[in-house]
Amino acid sequence: MYEKKYGNYVDMQNSDEQKDKIKGVKFLKRLRAALVLIMIALSLLVVLSAADIAVCGQVHGDGIVCRKIGVITKEERYRDEDGKPKAVHKFTDIRNGDILVSMSTHTLGWRHGHAAIVIDAERGITLEAALWGKPSEKMRMVHWASYANAIHLRVSEDAAASALAASGTARDMDISASEQLGCLAAAFAKEYEDGVMYGLFTGIPEKSPMPEELGRTQCAYLVWYAYHQLGIDLDSDGGWLVTPRDIADSEELAVVEQFGDYEYR
Repeated sequence: MYEKKYGNYVDMQNSDEQKDKIKGVKFLKRLRAALVLIMIALSLLVVLSAADIAVCGQVHGDGIVCRKIGVITKEERYRDEDGKPKAVHKFTDIRNGDILVSMSTHTLGWRHGHAAIVIDAERGITLEAALWGKPSEKMRMVHWASYANAIHLRVSEDAAASALAASGTARDMDISASEQLGCLAAAFAKEYEDGVMYGLFTGIPEKSPMPEELGRTQCAYLVWYAYHQLGIDLDSDGGWLVTPRDIADSEELAVVEQFGDYEYR
């Protein structure tokens, strides 16, 4: 009887030891997997940081400084000796609905750029979706004067006339078709796109929801959406993600002026 009980006790001890060993092995495997993931993440961060440094080095010019504007986003601007943005460009002939694009902004090596729509030309006010986690907002256009590069765009007269005719909108013969459509786009943006939260993947799954259902936006999408509601598609590649470069490449737009050495067209 004693030997049987002792044998059961030994078996239980062996069983507990085996369970402990199994737990230890599982823990080591999980730890190893976690360390591998951490190493991969660190390696990727190093590569992307190196790419971002290289992107910063692509823009040259006296007074141009590449600086962080977010956790992982940087931009090039002209700055004075105190590091404050320095207005260098002077925009002319600004109208409501005009579009501004700069390729001075980049994130982890991707030069995605930034875009805005003019909603009050007289006061120099734009509507922009600028940063992750923040809503779109009205901004003073003067900050565009310090970007390392920028292009000023406007819907062409032919494209505007066609869009107005297709929608059945009565023409205002006192102004050009382009100016009329620009005023409509600016008014739409002010009513439906001000205060909309930033969303990087805006356009998935519904690229063009009803205005009342618009819950997310980003800089280029904000511009695209206002004109898309009026019958003009400014997304030059037709993909689900609208980028500032897509806007700048649109054949529906005419160049008013551009600054810096970036080749937009």
